[in-house]
Amino acid sequence: MEFIKRVARNYWAVYYLAYVGGVAAGLWRYWQRLTADDGILWLAAIFGASAGSALLVAILLEVTGRMVLLIPAAIKKLKAEGRKEERQRIVNALRQTGVRENGTTEVRLTTAEVIKIVNGESDERS
Repeated sequence: MEFIKRVARNYWAVYYLAYVGGVAAGLWRYWQRLTADDGILWLAAIFGASAGSALLVAILLEVTGRMVLLIPAAIKKLKAEGRKEERQRIVNALRQTGVRENGTTEVRLTTAEVIKIVNGESDERS
């Protein structure tokens, strides 16, 4: 997981290295054919295959990055927002039902009543 995070931060370098590595491997593998009459065609094929490989790496990293890195972050954000909203609903429910005596607020509710108020089933005490 840590490796994926490091790679995702420098994704452009991975694309570049995939392309350069593909070109180097193609030149090394097909060097004898490059000196023939149709050498330019082999050179174009090497560069095209390298570009395709780099594109495949880019697609795989983007999909992996989105699925592995961004989706969990989005889920954490949504959960945090939900918890914040739930706490706010509880605070509002307790404020609505407080009984004021001598300038202080005293809440007299059963657990079932608080749950009903938080769930929006009832705005008044039963």
